[in-house]
Amino acid sequence: MLRYDYEIKLISECEAGSGFGSELVNSLLPRNSDGNIIIPASHIKGLMRSVFEDMGGCLFPDKKEPATNLVFGGGASETGECAESGFRISDAIYVNNETSKKDSFLITRTTIDEFGRAQEHSLRTTEALGAGAVLKGEIIINADKDSLIDIAVRFSMLSIMTIGGNRNRGSGACVIQLAGSELGPGALLKLFLTKLSVESLKSNPIKQNNAIQIKDGDKVVFIKLNFESNGKICCPEIP
Repeated sequence: MLRYDYEIKLISECEAGSGFGSELVNSLLPRNSDGNIIIPASHIKGLMRSVFEDMGGCLFPDKKEPATNLVFGGGASETGECAESGFRISDAIYVNNETSKKDSFLITRTTIDEFGRAQEHSLRTTEALGAGAVLKGEIIINADKDSLIDIAVRFSMLSIMTIGGNRNRGSGACVIQLAGSELGPGALLKLFLTKLSVESLKSNPIKQNNAIQIKDGDKVVFIKLNFESNGKICCPEIP
């Protein structure tokens, strides 16, 4: 099992809406239960998967799907079961927690028509994080050093260029550093393609009884929780 600390430094403004609830909630920066600004782990993992799939579609289209399932999970393994992801990632937390409310700001825009007039009901306000902001998190990989999964995870993480993906507004151009990884994306890609040409792709099927994983030494523990509602669920406008 491997562990890497990662750091995301914004080099342009980032409007990473929460993606939850109504337009009001989605216009706000995501925050965790402590009120700290974050980029959710699911968002980052989605960006990594997109990078990996784009690369796979160009360089190894015949192995793209099994390779993606090996690293990110999904699909079906050789046993017919859904494949388990090869790594876990934490939320990226804005490191300047004590002044996070001061370091975010509001951007207001409106749509201008062909005659230079503001369109009615087009005024929108979003919360943004400024250039220079740093967010940190960790990645835990269930594989050996320099394995296919390890190399793919590091390549995908270091290849993220914008937090907003392909959006043309508030994309949040960024630079990512991965502590303990000496190779850059180009060298990692070359190493991955070399290993892919000689190694087989065998995914790990998800097991229902595999809820807790413990490693001696650093004592990393994963707990899988399933919630079943006994009644109606109320989702507030502002969490």
